[in-house]
Amino acid sequence: MKYSELKKCNSDLKSQLNGDYYSTYKDVEHYLRAKIKSTIDIDIVLYDILNMFLDGQNRGEDISNIVENIDDFGREVLKNYTKPSFLSRLISLLYDCSYFIIAYFILVIFSLLDLDKSSGNILTYRVNLDLSLQGMVLGFLIGGIIIFVLNKYTKPSFRKKYKIIQIIMSFIAAILIIIFGNIIFNTWFFENPIIINTSLLSLIIISLIIILLVLYVRKLANSIET
Repeated sequence: MKYSELKKCNSDLKSQLNGDYYSTYKDVEHYLRAKIKSTIDIDIVLYDILNMFLDGQNRGEDISNIVENIDDFGREVLKNYTKPSFLSRLISLLYDCSYFIIAYFILVIFSLLDLDKSSGNILTYRVNLDLSLQGMVLGFLIGGIIIFVLNKYTKPSFRKKYKIIQIIMSFIAAILIIIFGNIIFNTWFFENPIIINTSLLSLIIISLIIILLVLYVRKLANSIET
């Protein structure tokens, strides 16, 4: 089964779960997505769990006969998980980051609003491309730290509290940024943006190469046999 088919199959199987089976599955899914860094591997593991749960549900069994303790079950699944190869991790990483990469190039469009047209030829127009995007970097850094801390200490039974704590931690981080804003935004990082002056033609070529690479990686990932 190809990965693209597996994703659709998982979605169909999940929609058939109900009651305690669905709630327990969501707990396990939350835990695995926090602990396993490969989206592709997560979906492969979840496929087996979904089939196990659906078989139990169809037999009329209580979920407690399959999962006695949700935290122990999650840890056991993780214990038996075989870590992927470096190539698989790389493909999965590029797959997961592909939307961010494409979104980044949407920001490139805003750079085109301030073109230096003095050269006369449209393809040699100069573009000041801001690669630092300090605000975005700061946001991702803070968000990454919050998610890292939560994921490190999370467990299946923690799912319902996860979002609430994430919101609280984000609110605290926002308050701290407001309080210490003058110090943060007067640092070297914010006062020295990374700007590359390049031609419009070079920018178009590089952007197309990266976008085509991202699309190829997504196609490659979706065609992986699971």
